[in-house]
Amino acid sequence: MHSPRFPVRGSPRLGRISTGVRRLVIHCDTDLARSWQSGSAATQATNFRVAANICMYVTAKGNFRNRSATPWPARTKMPAALPVRVARIKHSGNCDPEPLALARLKRLMANECLVDLQITGLIPATDLLKSKATVAFLTGTNEFTLSSAETAALKEFSRGGGLLIIDAAGGAKVERDPATQMFKPVGFAASAEAMLSRMYPALPPARLSTQARLLNLPEY
Repeated sequence: MHSPRFPVRGSPRLGRISTGVRRLVIHCDTDLARSWQSGSAATQATNFRVAANICMYVTAKGNFRNRSATPWPARTKMPAALPVRVARIKHSGNCDPEPLALARLKRLMANECLVDLQITGLIPATDLLKSKATVAFLTGTNEFTLSSAETAALKEFSRGGGLLIIDAAGGAKVERDPATQMFKPVGFAASAEAMLSRMYPALPPARLSTQARLLNLPEY
């Protein structure tokens, strides 16, 4: 946010409130509007640059959309033919960073694939089998823990044919290990990898090939 258009260093300082995925609120410790009102572009250019940067950041570098346009998908007029029950797994971390994400996915799946996603509220992993779900989402933005009973329930679910989707909302975070100078996952991704290593100690996670059938379905 300090450099999408104009590099800005130091004052004014910006604060933010975030879901862990995206920023909801941007706060500035300086009265930027006073500079704009007085037209002090020559003496307080930084306050104008900060405003331009925020505008570029919020609009994806100036891609303004029409006031009547919305990214929310319209409701389909065709009935979905295939019901799929989906569970959302509750855990100790930030397990629901974007509450409307699956509601939007439900609309898209109905519109484009004629699939009716029947989404549960957040449930503990131990309730997964009795939820009758065939797909489960485990998502988050920070560290989390699951009990041994919850981990066992996830393993039983996947062994029984269920699909467990583990989603590092906003992308996996990494940091450099000072000892090895190699990047390693932190936060949610690190917790998820540790959980999987306990569930399947003989099956380390492997990167999916770009030629995998899952990534090359002919319809998409």
